[in-house]
Amino acid sequence: MATAWKDLSTGAKFRRAHTLFWWAVAFPIMLIVLAWTATSNYLHARAILDDHTITEATVAYDEDAPPSEHLARFKYVFAVDGKEYTGKFSTLMSRADEIEIGGTIPVAYANFDPSQSQRPALLESNADLQANATSVLTMGAMGAFLIGMFYVVLAWLMRRATAHMT
Repeated sequence: MATAWKDLSTGAKFRRAHTLFWWAVAFPIMLIVLAWTATSNYLHARAILDDHTITEATVAYDEDAPPSEHLARFKYVFAVDGKEYTGKFSTLMSRADEIEIGGTIPVAYANFDPSQSQRPALLESNADLQANATSVLTMGAMGAFLIGMFYVVLAWLMRRATAHMT
């Protein structure tokens, strides 16, 4: 039988509050954010792929977003009915040499709104509902494991600190 809250030590109260916070608040919020991101990427990709045209776009460096330590940032420009549209994409630094500045890449754009565009391979990946669901479940399981490990270590440290005080 669980001990009443008023009969718990301060450390035990903190551990219970900490557990409640991580499992009842933080973990569900993390799952909601992951699911929301996967769903919005899926819906965006499906909207473009349901009625799209593929064109060739010219590649340039994205001066507005400088490269990071791990990512190279590019932009692409294409024209539809005489109007230019721009999109952006990133790639790993290890693969940045494969992108030819001034060269062309295939880009799929939505016929209803050409400003909605992306590289076809990325759209196909995002439009895979099973892969998105697997990613959310995998990240959720990893999150649960990390929260559990964090709790175990924190509880061990608090018990150790309490033992040294007495």
